[in-house]
Amino acid sequence: FPSHDININTANATSDKLYQSNSGGFSINTKVMVGDIVLNGSTEIGRVTQIDRNNAFIYITDSVSLTAATLSFRRAGQEIGTSYLNNYTALTQVYLQNNKIVGNLPLFENCYNLAWVYFSNNLISNYNSNTLQNITGMATGRRSTPRLRRLDLSSNPLSAEAVRRVIQDAYSVAVYYFQLNVRPSITINLANTKYDSSTDSFINWTREEILTTPELETAFNQLGSGNTYSGVSVLLS
Repeated sequence: FPSHDININTANATSDKLYQSNSGGFSINTKVMVGDIVLNGSTEIGRVTQIDRNNAFIYITDSVSLTAATLSFRRAGQEIGTSYLNNYTALTQVYLQNNKIVGNLPLFENCYNLAWVYFSNNLISNYNSNTLQNITGMATGRRSTPRLRRLDLSSNPLSAEAVRRVIQDAYSVAVYYFQLNVRPSITINLANTKYDSSTDSFINWTREEILTTPELETAFNQLGSGNTYSGVSVLLS
């Protein structure tokens, strides 16, 4: 998040109640969430425990003494780890959208019965190579039609390199099953996975930003409806 001026209720008091002193721009009402980490410079001074959205003040865990300090808010999240969902061979659905999950997407080793995987609107920044191979069963040499229908990573701050790894894996999976004369039906949603600090929102990566090599562009262009590997689609928007 950008930094924003806020002031405590009394200039010389020590309090856990913080008022926003500047008007316009940043809005406590729409931008701050309970649980957010509050920073004064690089020092954590507490976490948000309560928000008065009408009067533009917040309560934090610790009492502080501040006068027109410039504070920043950082969304607190939960790292679930790459191995968290490994070896669930009977698992068919994962719905973990809107959960403040940070870091890596799980690897899903030996989770080849997954059909619906939703991680939209989290804080995931990285995708490790071969995750899609694990989900579809390619990693273990399965030759039947993959169960996977949709992997939704939209509205996460994925790095450009992570998006490229998804495309590369999607292409590898598409080629593998095409050669087996198997036609999967898989959609991977990567819309709104670029964080735009100027608007504090997620926007789409452009083709020019992602497809930086001829090989990757060729692979991407062969995926999706009407193309060679029509059963596997990657959506950038």
